[in-house]
Amino acid sequence: MVEKQIYDLESEDLRKHPVWYFPMDDSVEDELSVKPCGTDEISADYQVIIKTVFIDGEGKEYLGYIYWSDPDTLEDLKPVLFVNEEDCITFWNGMIKPSWDDYDAALQVMKDRFPITFRSDAIENLPSISGVLDGLYFISDDDSIQYI
Repeated sequence: MVEKQIYDLESEDLRKHPVWYFPMDDSVEDELSVKPCGTDEISADYQVIIKTVFIDGEGKEYLGYIYWSDPDTLEDLKPVLFVNEEDCITFWNGMIKPSWDDYDAALQVMKDRFPITFRSDAIENLPSISGVLDGLYFISDDDSIQYI
C-alpha cells in the first residue's frame, strides 16, 4: 500500500484516493505518515483527511483537503489548498502568525482571492463539511483566532 508523508501529498494523490489516514503504528515511518483508505475501511480510531474542493472569490476551483473533524472548527479542520499540482497553502498556522511573504509568487496571488469557500467530499459515515475562509488563520497572543 502507498505510504507518504502528509507534506508530500499532491492533488493527484487525492484524485486517486479521496481519503487518507494516519496509521500511528509501527507500520509507518512516523506520525506524519499517511496511507490511502478505502471508503469501507474508515475508522473513528484514526485521524483522516478528506479530499475537498475550494472555490476562490473569482470562481476558480482548486483541490485540497481537510482533516475531517466533528466539531468542525477551523483549528481542527486545518484546510489545505493546492494552487497547482504540487504547491499548497495551509490556512491554519496554530500559534505562529503567518506571512504571505513566506510563500512564493505563484502562491501569493491567492491573497487577493478571498473569500474562499470549501466543501469536502461526503464519504460513507463522514458527511461533507463546508465553510468559508477569509485569510491565513492563527491564534493571537490574546488566544483569539485571527487571520491576515
